[in-house]
Amino acid sequence: DVLDDGNGRKADKLNELFEESGLSRGDFIYESARRLVGAKIQTITYNEFLPLLLGKDALAEYTGYDETVEPGIFTEFSTGVFRFGHTMLSPQLLQVEEDGSYEAVALRDAFFQPSKIMEDGVDSLLKGLESQQAQAVDNFLIDDVRNFLFGPPGAGGFDLASLNIQRGRENGVADINTVRNAIGLSSYTDFDELTGGNSELAAKFASVYDSIDDVDLWIGGLAEQDVNGGVVGETISAIIIQQFTNLRDGDRFYFENDPYFQELEGIIDKNIDKVSLADIIEDNSDVKIVASAFTVNNPIVV
Repeated sequence: DVLDDGNGRKADKLNELFEESGLSRGDFIYESARRLVGAKIQTITYNEFLPLLLGKDALAEYTGYDETVEPGIFTEFSTGVFRFGHTMLSPQLLQVEEDGSYEAVALRDAFFQPSKIMEDGVDSLLKGLESQQAQAVDNFLIDDVRNFLFGPPGAGGFDLASLNIQRGRENGVADINTVRNAIGLSSYTDFDELTGGNSELAAKFASVYDSIDDVDLWIGGLAEQDVNGGVVGETISAIIIQQFTNLRDGDRFYFENDPYFQELEGIIDKNIDKVSLADIIEDNSDVKIVASAFTVNNPIVV
């Protein structure tokens, strides 16, 4: 009886929201689901992903919607620094089965090969991703994307590093020192300072750039020392912080500001701000995540 009463109240509230919306029943269901999915993406991004990437308290606490904030995307973000993840790729994709056995598929052989997922399902790949540690954010890219990007299996392909650098230049992204000055950071005086004292890496920069003031944003940002508690350098971190702060504070439909979710209190079984990527994976597959989907549990080394 208690459960029946609770379900009845939820149904009544949802029906009330439906009648107030002015939408058809189909549109109401779709828009409600879309809103929930967006809110879950936001809470996973801000509560799980960004603290691991930038450090626990990198973003200021949310204080509400600010209509003066422009939530648009910086070119320096989209064309430059947010491509740091290309250096974290592994040369193999793991497919881990229930019994612990696994198959390693070369990334270069997986481009445009959806049949593998269609045949084997997504669960084994999710298990593999859970077991596989990402590579460090640095100036090294695996050959699979440096020489074989988007090429047919067994043949050559594009060079992702070259594409990233050229894309930045074509879009007018300034050098790393100019960008640092624009966001309130001091210029690097030489390649040694840029690389945090890594003389070998500094020498490589000096061999291809005439001046520290010529260094492209993407490749220069990857050379920096990690910020405290994060896995990216100072310039990348500063731009990502500003971008995601603007996306949050300049969005009147950000889930913490959206009155729709206040109306749904008591209807949704789990608070939106407590949802994790592990919850999403477990709700939509047979994979069980022991801790966080963003950290490795019992990594498999191949």
